[in-house]
Amino acid sequence: MPSRWTILAVLFVARAAFAFQFGSVGAVAPQLRQSLGASLADIGILIGIYFAPGVLLAFPAGTIGHRHGDKATVLAALLAMLTGELLMTSSASWSVQIAGRLIAGTGGILLSVLMTKMVADWFAGREIATAMAIFVNSWPVGIAISLMLLPWIGARFGLPAVNLAVAGWIMIGFGLMAFFLPRARGGCLRWW
Repeated sequence: MPSRWTILAVLFVARAAFAFQFGSVGAVAPQLRQSLGASLADIGILIGIYFAPGVLLAFPAGTIGHRHGDKATVLAALLAMLTGELLMTSSASWSVQIAGRLIAGTGGILLSVLMTKMVADWFAGREIATAMAIFVNSWPVGIAISLMLLPWIGARFGLPAVNLAVAGWIMIGFGLMAFFLPRARGGCLRWW
C-alpha cells in the first residue's frame, strides 16, 4: 500500500495535467488564431468553454464518484481529457476544437471535484492543511509550466506537438493513478 504522501504526489501530477491542459489554449493563442483563422473572442470562447461542463457536473460529481468509485471515476475523467485533446489534434475544424474542449472539460471537472475529496479522505487532523495546500498548488504549477513550455513547443514543432505534449502529461497522470491508487474498500478511501 503506497503512503498517503505518495498518493498526494500522484494526485498533484494528475491535477497539474488538468491545469496544463486548461492553459494550453492560452499559451499558444497566437498560433491557434493563425491556424484556425480565429479572433481573440473565439480564443476566449475556446478557453472558457473548458469549464462549461462544470455548470452541470459540479454538484453530481460526488455522487458519480460514490456510485462508480473514486479510482474508476478519476481514470474515466483522465480518459475524457485525453479523448478531448486527441480530438483537437485530429482536426483544425472549429466545431471539432469546441467538441474537444467540452469533452476534456467534462473530464477535468470530474477530476477536480473527486481529487479534492480524495485528499480529504487520505489526510486528517493537522496533516490535511499541509496536504490540501500542496494539492491546491498543483493548479498554478500546471498553468505555469504550460505557459513556459507550450509556446516553445508550438514555435519549434507546431501545434500538433503541443496537443501531443498535453496528451502525454495526461497519460502520465493516468498511468500513475492506475498504478498507485488502491481500490476503495467499502466505498471509502480512509486507511489511516
